[in-house]
Amino acid sequence: MKKTWKKIHSMLGIVSVLFLSIIGITGAFLSFEKDITEFLNPKVYNINYKNKTPIDKKLLIEKIQKEHNLKVLAIRVYSDPKKAFVLVTPPKEGTTSKKKVLYYINPYTGEITTSLNARTFFLVNRYLHKDLMIGIIGKNIVAISTIILIILSLSGLYLYYKPLKYNIKSAMRINFLAKGKRLYYKLHTVFGIYFLLVFLIMSLSGLFWSYEWYKNALYKLADVQIPKFAHKTGNKKRVYNSLDLNKTMIVLDLFNKNIKDYEVLTIRKIRKSDNFLVSYLKKESAHHKAFNTVTISIEKNKILNHKKYEDKRVGEKVIASMLPIHSGEFFGLFFKIIFLIASASLLMFSITGLLLFKKGRKW
Repeated sequence: MKKTWKKIHSMLGIVSVLFLSIIGITGAFLSFEKDITEFLNPKVYNINYKNKTPIDKKLLIEKIQKEHNLKVLAIRVYSDPKKAFVLVTPPKEGTTSKKKVLYYINPYTGEITTSLNARTFFLVNRYLHKDLMIGIIGKNIVAISTIILIILSLSGLYLYYKPLKYNIKSAMRINFLAKGKRLYYKLHTVFGIYFLLVFLIMSLSGLFWSYEWYKNALYKLADVQIPKFAHKTGNKKRVYNSLDLNKTMIVLDLFNKNIKDYEVLTIRKIRKSDNFLVSYLKKESAHHKAFNTVTISIEKNKILNHKKYEDKRVGEKVIASMLPIHSGEFFGLFFKIIFLIASASLLMFSITGLLLFKKGRKW
């Protein structure tokens, strides 16, 4: 049995070596995308606001809409005075892209930024991580590679179980002065045990975006209703409706009067309704997906509904937090860094695995 699993482990590792390396490196870069992006774009996220008075938002947005002929679908506002506010607009006309265009507005000068530094770099990384930039075929390769990582992790534990059982202290020690296959073997096995749980969490959460049946199973397991996504428009051109600016400003004022503790909020109109939805993150939120939502009625001039992340059931929190779970952010900054290291280490596992295979490692 052990000989069979050695062959399976080796063959699966060889087959997936390139893909797992790409997935691991791109995943490592994406772990701190938000922090890196904010650092590289001081004109958007670190504005010099001292001794400056912000321009009236309504007047500023009206001016920008008129000058650039914009349809504003949503507005994002930060509580931090150093950060620009954002206008969310429809995808560019004449392109096949479905991505909405974001306009970052300096609230003190009215300066507009539409392209962030490092944005292209992270977009490339995201698509490589998601589907190797080759569409549905790449998406399936990534999914299969993810399943292979689960098998490699568990089979690696099985193959290294005896040394661990016999003397765990010795089995988990690495002699960095060693050379050749002895060093490669220790690096491969010891770090494989250290990162075993991380690999399983990353893989099992990553499959959430790979297969619809898997996603639906997780929803069912978490006892959460599967959301009904907006109907497909087929070949019809989608119609985007602009926010009513006067009503949006009323919503913003009403929100600010009732809720003070927020880091960022986004205002959008609820489809087929006169009400508005405000999604917001608290300043000390659990992670970047721990959104609270507020439904506001303009007619009644009041908050109709306030759903808080902390009030969600465990299953609802898990589903809402799938991306933070995948990146390790869900477990705190320390574990987010561990997940980053583990993700990047897939390249090391690929190299040491290939070297052991080449040298004909005798187990």
